[in-house]
Amino acid sequence: MSSKSKVPSPSVNQLVPNLFNNGAAIATQVGAVVVAGSVAIAVLANPINLFSVHPFFVSTAFLLIAEALLLVQPTPASPAHKTLSGQVHGLVLVGAAILYAIAGTTVFYIKIAYGKPHFTSWHGKFGFMTSMSLMANILVGTVQLWFPKQVLGSEAAGKQLYKYHRLGGYCTLVLMSTTILLALQSNYNQEIANLSYWVIGPAIALTVGGLFSRLQVHKIRFW
Repeated sequence: MSSKSKVPSPSVNQLVPNLFNNGAAIATQVGAVVVAGSVAIAVLANPINLFSVHPFFVSTAFLLIAEALLLVQPTPASPAHKTLSGQVHGLVLVGAAILYAIAGTTVFYIKIAYGKPHFTSWHGKFGFMTSMSLMANILVGTVQLWFPKQVLGSEAAGKQLYKYHRLGGYCTLVLMSTTILLALQSNYNQEIANLSYWVIGPAIALTVGGLFSRLQVHKIRFW
């Protein structure tokens, strides 16, 4: 009698190497950790108030988005591994979105409480665009990965959305990076946090550069 050997299911531990598997991944990690760590130190070094939630959660969301993108770079070869990495990627992105939503809601509430107008600065405008981009991208990813048949009629139709979801993820990364850089001009940073362009700027460049250098262009090609 012949028996077929059963292929073991991939585990979450098998996704970890993607986070550190080459110089670009390490550069991404260093940049994202420096951004999140610098903001956390600046926030904790000053009196904590309701607004403190905003910079802390935004920078943590930035770190989570970087990790989520690394998890699917490059695209895993086996279907089972690809499905698992997509699921973990999605959960991490949802975590980032929750933090970003709380951060934005906090500022929205503070402005209402003090009678201040909304979205008057470029930081606020880019922050809003980032939140919309992040939410839309998560929606597309959720449909594509978990509910392609129910929403689109077939798995093949879901796969057609992949390039849009992937491109949307990098657009969200650029928008959030710009939002954080614009925050350095805010009164909070100028008067309280004192985060330096010479620290945050290069750290964001490392993060974005590392992720874009791992981008598989043929996966988002429209021609």
